[in-house]
Amino acid sequence: MVIEHGAVATELIGHITKAGATQAAERLCDATAITAQHLADITVFDVTGPRRLKANDIIVLPKAQVG
Repeated sequence: MVIEHGAVATELIGHITKAGATQAAERLCDATAITAQHLADITVFDVTGPRRLKANDIIVLPKAQVG
């Protein structure tokens, strides 16, 4: 299974050192980011779902990022 995702809220924003980039990344995540829990829920659904179903690719995008 491959899960492709859009912006995800993680601790990596705290490691950005370029001036202004941290604030821009925080604004993007505040407006659009999905959480690790969202991805975990989707993974659990795929793994524990009916055996007759198989998801090869799952693409997850925040509604605000679709376009």
